[in-house]
Amino acid sequence: MSRWKRRCCMTHVGLICDQTHIQPRVPQVIIGSEATLPTKSMTSLRAACPPTVILLRRRSAWSNRAPCAWIAKQLAHALAPYSARFQPVLLMDASRIHVASVVLRACHRAGVWVVLVPARLAWLMQPLDTHTASNVTRRICGASTKTHDVAALATATWPLVSSCRAYTAR
Repeated sequence: MSRWKRRCCMTHVGLICDQTHIQPRVPQVIIGSEATLPTKSMTSLRAACPPTVILLRRRSAWSNRAPCAWIAKQLAHALAPYSARFQPVLLMDASRIHVASVVLRACHRAGVWVVLVPARLAWLMQPLDTHTASNVTRRICGASTKTHDVAALATATWPLVSSCRAYTAR
């Protein structure tokens, strides 16, 4: 993999909901590195995003405990109008960043129940990974081979992000 591609990675924290009337309020978080999301492009990139797509510009595009805890709070805030009828349930694989105490405490404080999916079983429980993310990744990779203009590439992929959907339990 070229040095440019290694530095231009992004993480999409996609959340899906089984209630179609709630899904439009569910946040989608894109974490990009400083190399991927130049400061001068952030205003135009944010303007091109739907309101529920949140761009985070960080030193690294890799997620860690702090963004995971922050995302749990964002999810609870977005779903607050539905809290009388629905209990948010967040399905996550059992990776170290997901089981970190700061993340689990943030979910508890936000009223989000956590279900940890054991290793090698995540594919059974995460339709976003198995059915949507692979298509998004394939299309983004195809587009990235045609352009080195990160802003143009990112803007072109927002419609793909909007196809994503946090499970809620009744």
